[in-house]
Amino acid sequence: MKYIIEQELSPHALEILGHLPDIKDATAREMLHQLMVYLLNSSNMEDTDGFLESAEALPKPVRGELMTFAEKLEARGEARGKAEGRIEGKIEGKAVSLEKLITLKFGECPEATRQRLKKATDSELDHWLEQILTANSVETLFQ
Repeated sequence: MKYIIEQELSPHALEILGHLPDIKDATAREMLHQLMVYLLNSSNMEDTDGFLESAEALPKPVRGELMTFAEKLEARGEARGKAEGRIEGKIEGKAVSLEKLITLKFGECPEATRQRLKKATDSELDHWLEQILTANSVETLFQ
């Protein structure tokens, strides 16, 4: 752990991983996970190819644990991305529906209104979707 006092541990992280004892030991496994979390949180990890290439030189048990950890993080990121995509799609769908309702009720939807709908939050769109039933004009819809 000679690098632990350095400002930037990341360049030495893989070397440190290579010196860990048998990872079947609970303490070593915890050290491995903590080091991986530190590495991911402290570095920009832009050179993922270089990181993976360096990881290939690690002892097989450590490399396997590292890859398992990375796969779990990747799966978590994918799930988060899908959830965010569903939310964005739902909001976009509400905006499209509201634009269509505005057009049906008041005629051509003004460009400024389209832009406002695109920038609106989910709760704003919900409110306006309710208000469209009683609004007398596009202007009163947004009051």
